[in-house]
Amino acid sequence: MNKSIVALMGVFALATTLHASIIHVATNGNDAGEGCGPDPFRTIQHAAEVAQPGDVITVHAGVYRCLEGDATKLFLWRFQSL
Repeated sequence: MNKSIVALMGVFALATTLHASIIHVATNGNDAGEGCGPDPFRTIQHAAEVAQPGDVITVHAGVYRCLEGDATKLFLWRFQSL
């Protein structure tokens, strides 16, 4: 039974990864955009509101204001160096 549980967890993890989106945030972005590489969001807050479990938010170099958001959501924040 333990092998079944491990296998099920693996399938779930893979399914979550396959449906994950990469959301981009940049200081020259627009929150009305799509949040993709060529059309990034402007604010980290908007990216956090749009993101779903498993998504990755890539915050490009720049200065951003602190966000006030839902502390129950967990995200991987990836910052690119200047």
